[in-house]
Amino acid sequence: MALAASLVLGLAVLWGVFRFGDSSTEYNTAIGEQRSVTLSDGSVLFLNTNSQVRVRLTDTGRNIELLRGEARFQVAKSAERPFVVATHDATIRVLGTVFNVAMDTDGTQVAVIEGRVELRDRAIGPTAPAGSGTAVVSPKKPQAQIELAAGQRAAVTRRGILPDVGPSMESVNAWTEWRLVFRDKTLAEVIGQFNRYRQQPLIIDEAQLADLRI
Repeated sequence: MALAASLVLGLAVLWGVFRFGDSSTEYNTAIGEQRSVTLSDGSVLFLNTNSQVRVRLTDTGRNIELLRGEARFQVAKSAERPFVVATHDATIRVLGTVFNVAMDTDGTQVAVIEGRVELRDRAIGPTAPAGSGTAVVSPKKPQAQIELAAGQRAAVTRRGILPDVGPSMESVNAWTEWRLVFRDKTLAEVIGQFNRYRQQPLIIDEAQLADLRI
């Protein structure tokens, strides 16, 4: 009986794996590493330095949770299986497009390269997050969601959804080519970006240089 039960359980697990594809699989990169992952639905994830995602594909949906760092998503079109990316404070819902998501201590920044996405603040109203967490309603953030088209960007912060905030489209398009682009940024901001890729961080040892604009 024990053997029979083990066989049944094993078959159930295998059925689940084959049916749902990359169900609850995590991908990550080390500091200074970049990586691309092609999912079973044909979508491609590009992970930037020191990043981690959790992927769950089912018959009815494709849910990605960005646990840390930055990722670009090239989404295969599938009207029957919405593609949802969740961070700790935002969800992004698409059917087929290319977009970039970055997390830091200030919030989540989203930039759309192709197509359209719906960006939602998870602190307001019901959402469809990749994980199983429940959204919390907050009366302090009046704007619950925004639609972004190609070339547009926005950020979800403690102040709510802020349109036209976050990394420039030029810099978003550059990192997958191992380039960093800066225009009118302080030296402190530049050093901060370089340090994302370094095991030993660069240090500004003269405080007055920190505000030097590059």
